[in-house]
Amino acid sequence: MNFFEQNEIDIQIRSQCLSIKGQSIPLFKENSSQCSRIQIARQISIPANSDVIIEASKRDSFVDDIGIIEPLDCVKSKGLLVAKSLVDTENTIYLAIMNLNSKSVKFKQGEQIAHLMTIEQVFNEDNAESQIDSKSDDISDPVNTLKDIDMPEHLNFKIYAR
Repeated sequence: MNFFEQNEIDIQIRSQCLSIKGQSIPLFKENSSQCSRIQIARQISIPANSDVIIEASKRDSFVDDIGIIEPLDCVKSKGLLVAKSLVDTENTIYLAIMNLNSKSVKFKQGEQIAHLMTIEQVFNEDNAESQIDSKSDDISDPVNTLKDIDMPEHLNFKIYAR
């Protein structure tokens, strides 16, 4: 706060204005299509000590046709686990949720439960050796792979990088 006082900075959210030493600068909202809020499609009660698959929907526009579900911290604090998963954003989104509580947990229709985030690469185990990590500064650094590990059949699916 001292910095704001010393430089006479005033942020007025309602009027979307930033003032520095008496000079006004307009502020603009920018919607990001890199991230979308995920909401519950229908009111649901998740029974105690159980898991369910529920229908969800995007609340905001989203730039890509594939994204990753990232659960909100407030959902985790309710004793729920939401599976991080790749989803096709052009179709209905389904979420796998596990209730670890001894009581049921209710959600209202439209309640936010997760974020949908963009991903940089999608590749499967077979061609993982040839992929390069796009976040690395050195393009010669290969992505760590699971190629040499015998994976159980139910875990043979696409691998993602953020």
